[in-house]
Amino acid sequence: LERFFHQTFDRYGIELVLHRASLAEAIPVLQQQKGELDVVLLDATLQYLNRRVVETLQAAGGCGLIALAPAGDQTLIGVMQGYGIGEVALPPYEGDDFALKIHGMALIRPGYKAAGAARVRVDPTRQLLTQRLIAITSPAGGVGKSTTAKELAGGLAFLGGYRVALVDYCNTGSLLFKLFFYPHEVLYYTHALHAISLDATSGRESLPEVVGRHLITWRPKDGEVHPTGQLNLVLAPPDPMMWADTNRLSYGFFTQVLDALLDNHDLVVVDVGQDTTLPAHAAALRKADLAIVVATPSEPTVDLVCEGLLDLVKAMGIPPEGSRRQIRFVLNKAEKELPIQARLVQDKMNAALRKSAPKVHVMPLGEVPLRTVEVETSRIKRAMACLAKPPTPFSRAFEAIARQVAPLSEERPEGQNRLTRLFRQ
Repeated sequence: LERFFHQTFDRYGIELVLHRASLAEAIPVLQQQKGELDVVLLDATLQYLNRRVVETLQAAGGCGLIALAPAGDQTLIGVMQGYGIGEVALPPYEGDDFALKIHGMALIRPGYKAAGAARVRVDPTRQLLTQRLIAITSPAGGVGKSTTAKELAGGLAFLGGYRVALVDYCNTGSLLFKLFFYPHEVLYYTHALHAISLDATSGRESLPEVVGRHLITWRPKDGEVHPTGQLNLVLAPPDPMMWADTNRLSYGFFTQVLDALLDNHDLVVVDVGQDTTLPAHAAALRKADLAIVVATPSEPTVDLVCEGLLDLVKAMGIPPEGSRRQIRFVLNKAEKELPIQARLVQDKMNAALRKSAPKVHVMPLGEVPLRTVEVETSRIKRAMACLAKPPTPFSRAFEAIARQVAPLSEERPEGQNRLTRLFRQ
């Protein structure tokens, strides 16, 4: 463990706060640190370990336990589970798999739980948020849709201070392989939609508890971020067999996952694929308060986006007379010298809807100069490009987009000022 914790804080955001070598030493120290710790690692071979001791440790620390068992001792693993320890780790105690176990256990510590569901305390400014579920979509591929979803979610979390869930309902795996460093094998069996769907069918936990246990918390490696901001991930590997199982991964299942996330988060950003009829995509679009269509200043791309607009309106269930739910667009790779500008794209999109949905108007949300350096930062370095210091045109563009979706940190009213602003609005 010494090697793992020596290098782990920079990569995983995990810090070893204290270490005690016996149960007699550990319990009073845990009581003093209650509320400050997320996880307790417990040597499964300690003497005098029983269910009552485990319950005492959980109560003393106010957090979950991970038992460290020796390799190959299946009997001991069963004993630990019988004691009520939710997670058992086997050697080697290092790497992505071990880090994910720690992050997962931190999210379900008893202090987060409320009656019957895994709930967390959320910011009271949620009541000011009118667009809490944002779907990022596009009929065209390769336009930067997943990058837009990642950067918008990161901006809302780390610039706005919100608790944000970023959900991968797109079966291409862009978020998993191109934008985050987590390995496919670990996610598939522990922290992906596949694992959530399997655990949800067991009936031992409610779906909100299952979803909370499988979340991954992503933290930037460096840079100043808002202290209350948090970005939780629900990723999905591009497994055709998994997505084809519509009995288990049904429209209702995907809707319930989004409901569980909305209960525990201020904002939910969903990366939606091109086919609006798939159960995952249909569920996200039907619940979306705001659909962001991503396009690029290319005539074939703009035409393809306009052709798919009516299908998007139908998938969202927006009536012809209009609705408070909005469709807006982001123009990626925008440059002033290009012939296609945001105004032209807006006119084309509204013209495509004029006959079938005359009351639905599409407005621009922002233009992003998606230069090569930002693509490398977001994809190759696995960093959050919207947090760049000093700011770049790319980071400024996404800050402006995030500001239109929700008030950012310096704008978020508190107490009486918040109520005053609400009445003024």
